[in-house]
Amino acid sequence: MNIGENIQKLRKRSNMTQQDLADSLGISRSAISRIESKSSLDTDLLLRVSKAFNIPLIALLYDETNEPYEYIAAEVLAFPKSIRDLHSNNIELYRKLPDKTRNFIRAIGIEIYNEILNSESKAVENFSKGLQGNIAALFDDANSSLKKACIKFIDDYTNYWVNEILKERSY
Repeated sequence: MNIGENIQKLRKRSNMTQQDLADSLGISRSAISRIESKSSLDTDLLLRVSKAFNIPLIALLYDETNEPYEYIAAEVLAFPKSIRDLHSNNIELYRKLPDKTRNFIRAIGIEIYNEILNSESKAVENFSKGLQGNIAALFDDANSSLKKACIKFIDDYTNYWVNEILKERSY
C-alpha cells in the first residue's frame, strides 16, 4: 500500500470526506484526490496531513498490516556494499530507493530531528534553572533588585530561545 492509499484509508476510517480533509489542510478537494493517488509526497504536506489526523508522521507511511522492516532493510542493505559507498554515493543511492523507502527515511529523519530539538529545549531550560540558582547565590539581600533583574533576563532569554528559535527550526 502506498502513502496516498494510506491517507485515503485514514480519511475514510475517520469518516472524513475529501472535502473535510481539504478544508483542514487549506487545499482543494481535487488536490486531496491527487494526493490519494500518489506514492510519495512533499515533506511539508506529509507533516500537515499527519497533524490533520493527529498521528505521527511514520503512521502515514504504513498501515497496521505493513511491516516496514521486511522490505526496507532488504532494499536499503542491497544497495551499498560498504559504509564508504553509502557515504560517497548517498544522493545517488537515495534517488534509486523506492518511494516508500524514501518516505520512510524522511519520516524517521524528521522524527529524529524533532526529538533533538525537544532535547535541546529541555537542556536549555535545565541550564537556565541551574544558572538562576547560581545567580541567586551570588547576591545578598542588599542586591535583591539586581538579582531579580538577572533572573528575569535569564527567564526572558530562555523563553525566547525555547519559544522562538527552536520552534522556528522545527518541522
